[in-house]
This record gives sequence, structure tokens and C-alpha cells, in this order.
Amino acid sequence: FNSGMSVAISDHEGDYGAIIVSGANLHIDIDILNNSEIWNNTEILMIQNEIEEQTNLLAAKKAKEGGVRVFYNAAPAKKINSELINYIDIILVNTIEAQDITNIEINSLNDSREASKQLSEKFPIAILSAGDEGVILCETQKDPIHFKGIKVKVKSTHGAGDTFAGTFCGALISNKELHEAINIANKKAAEFISM
Repeated sequence: FNSGMSVAISDHEGDYGAIIVSGANLHIDIDILNNSEIWNNTEILMIQNEIEEQTNLLAAKKAKEGGVRVFYNAAPAKKINSELINYIDIILVNTIEAQDITNIEINSLNDSREASKQLSEKFPIAILSAGDEGVILCETQKDPIHFKGIKVKVKSTHGAGDTFAGTFCGALISNKELHEAINIANKKAAEFISM
């Protein structure tokens, strides 16, 4: 099978929409997830919506059985499986995904804060990327924290979320604390969109 890919359609300001061609993403052999050896020395599992829902669910279950944190990059936007919610430690959404999940219309930073607060009622850690406004972090039963956006000349925002997600997870498993991991990921995503 061909690899999955995302084809970006950008406007003159660097904002984009994407067409997803799933390819091999829909043909993952889930039996591998039952092999306990793949979970040895694993610290975090990142899942996202470009693979089948049942694959995400089984991967998350197996990760939790092995004491592995589950990071859910809820992209592209879709309804979240109610069972999957039970296994997620950290959720990352952009404003569009946050609107779809929370039904809160996001037109301001305060709306983003409200959406992150609602997400933190279901997920221990909710991270909302708000484009040039920066990032909102909300942990369960805590107030949202805003990390300012880093001003750069944008060439394309395509891949910014993936860059943030990968950098954030890498920072966490490198023993960076939560706030520092967000700052590192925010900076790397800003660098990426200006390249």
C-alpha cells in the first residue's frame, strides 16, 4: 500500500485546508499491538484521526495496560469515540477541532479558554492551539493558561500541528515539565511555519 499523505490547499495568507489520502494508514496490522515487546521502554503513544478508530482504541488500551501515557492529536476533526476518551491522558486540538468537540464557537482567546476548560473536564490535560494567538493549556480542575503566539512571517501553516505534537511528546519523554514542553513545541511550530 502507498503511504498516507495530506495534500494542502493554501490561501495567500498561509492558511490551508487539507485533502487526506489514507493509503497504508487504513491497513495497519493491529495484531502487532498485542505484542508486549513493542510497549517495552515506550513512554508515550501518540494517536490521531488519520487511522481507523478501532486501531486507535486498541492501541490506547494496550498502551494504558503497559503504563504508557496516551497523547491524542484530535486531527483531522471528527467525533471522538466515547470509549477512547477513557484512555486519553493528553488531548491536542486546534480551534476548529475544539469547536467540533465542545460545540463552543471560537472567535476569541476567551472562547479558546472556555473550550479548553470544557475539554479538561473529560481529559486530564487539554492543549488548544489557537494559531497566531498561541496555545492554551488547561489541566483538570485548574484554570486555563495562555502561552503567547510567536510572531513570524508565515509561509504555510500546513504541518504546524504535527510539528507541535511531535516536538511536545519528544520534550515530555526528555523529562521536560509540561509548561516547558509546550514552550519548546510552540517555538518549533513557529519556526516550521516560517521556513
